[in-house]
Amino acid sequence: MDLKKAFTVFRTQIISTGEVIFCADEIRKMYFFMRTFKEYALLNEEREIVLKSLFEGSNKPEC
Repeated sequence: MDLKKAFTVFRTQIISTGEVIFCADEIRKMYFFMRTFKEYALLNEEREIVLKSLFEGSNKPEC
């Protein structure tokens, strides 16, 4: 699987729980890991803003 094409959450789960089988360039791997974790952190910040705006002033979501 080409992790560069995978969704951010999926990439994060794989690199945080998986095992590297082969790595030809340790520096590129570390940059990829850092970029993935950064994208995941930004995604969570964006989610927080959206969720707060959805539930602002309400204790439970409307159906």
